[in-house]
Parts: sequence; C-alpha cells; structure tokens
Amino acid sequence: MRDLIDVKKWEVNQAAGRYIFSHEEVQRINILNRLHDFMQQHGAELAPAPALKATSLAGWRGGESIARWKYY
Repeated sequence: MRDLIDVKKWEVNQAAGRYIFSHEEVQRINILNRLHDFMQQHGAELAPAPALKATSLAGWRGGESIARWKYY
C-alpha cells in the first residue's frame, strides 16, 4: 500500500511539473507576442534613442564616417 501511495505522489508531482512547464511556456509565448505587437506599433519612435546613446558612447561626431567603426 505504501508503494502505491509513493507511486501516486510521484505521478501527481510529474503532472504538476508538466503543468507548470506548460504554463510558463504559454506565458513566454504571450510575452513575446505582446512585445512584438508593441514594437510593431512603437518601434519606429523608440529606435532613435538607443542609436543616439550608442553613437555618443562611441564618441562619434557628425561628419565622421560610420564605416570606420569596427564591430567585434
């Protein structure tokens, strides 16, 4: 009887683990879809800000050639 109880506990734990994994996967997909929708709607307005910050961090000044930048 004790073995049967242990097996049932293991089965319940396995099912719970699969449920949690599935739920996390659904959340991940939902977040990615929402982020994609947000970026489709607002990406054009948001893109220049990081680009300006990156160019200032790199010391780029207007008139310099971006082609000289090296990407590693």
